[in-house]
Amino acid sequence: MKATCLVVSLAAVLVPPTTPDSRSNHPAEITTRVLRIAEKRIRDEVENDSFAEIPTTTFTLEFQGADLEGVTHWFGLKLTAAQDDVGTDLRVDRFGQDAGGESPEAIDRDHMWFGADEQPTDRLKLDLDLGPTPRKATELKRLAGTVTMRRATLETATIGGISKRVGKRLEHPLLKDRGVTIDVEAFGDGSIELKIRGELAAVTGFGVVDAAGNDLEAGSSYWSSGDEKSLTLSEDRIDERSKLVFKVATASEDFAVPFEVKGLKLP
Repeated sequence: MKATCLVVSLAAVLVPPTTPDSRSNHPAEITTRVLRIAEKRIRDEVENDSFAEIPTTTFTLEFQGADLEGVTHWFGLKLTAAQDDVGTDLRVDRFGQDAGGESPEAIDRDHMWFGADEQPTDRLKLDLDLGPTPRKATELKRLAGTVTMRRATLETATIGGISKRVGKRLEHPLLKDRGVTIDVEAFGDGSIELKIRGELAAVTGFGVVDAAGNDLEAGSSYWSSGDEKSLTLSEDRIDERSKLVFKVATASEDFAVPFEVKGLKLP
C-alpha cells in the first residue's frame, strides 16, 4: 500500500555539459557526466504504518563511448564516495537500485531512449538514488565508483511480411535460440501490435523499414514492463513489403567502468 504523505519539496536541476569536472575519462575511452539532479523530501503528517516512501537525491549519469555499443546488462555497482559539502555521506543501501546487485540487470535501450529522434548506440543513462542531503548543503563534493557492464556482439536480423502475419508468431532462428517470441496482434484502429516476450536484453533496436531499407518510423507507441515489450505500428505506415529490423546479442564480455564527478551544485 502506498504511504500517504506530504511532499515537502521536490526540486530538480539540469547540469550543463560544460560544468567543470562533470566529465571524467576512463581507460576504455568512456566519459561520464551528470545530466540531472533531483531531490525528494517527504514528511508524514500522521503516523504511517505502511511502507513509506524514502527521501532521495537522484543523480542521472550519462556514460558515453564507442565501447558502449552492444552493452546489454550492468551490475556490481560500487560507490566509493558520495559526499556533500557539509560532510554527509549519501551512500545508501543499494536495494532496488538498477545495476546495484551482483546479478546482471538488463538494459532496455528502447525504453531508455523512447521519444528521442534516434537511439544512440554509444550512450547509456543510469539513475543513482542516493540519500537525502541536509538543507544547508549546496554542493556534492565528489561522487565516485565503478559499475560493471556486459557487452555483446550484435547481429542485425530482419523479418518480412509483418503486415500479413496478424495472429501469428514471427519466426527467426536468432529469436528461438534466445527464448524470445514476437507475436503479431491486431489493434483496434487497424494498426498492428508486436508483443515481444522473453530475454529482452538479448534483442534490441527494433525498427521497421521499407523494401529499400529506409526507416518508416512506423512505431506509433511503445511500452516495456518486466519481461514484455509492446510496439504498435500504424496501419498507414506499413505494407506487405515492410520489414521488422532488430539486433540480437550473441557472444558477451564483462568490463568495469569507473566514474568520478566533482563540484556539482545541489537543487
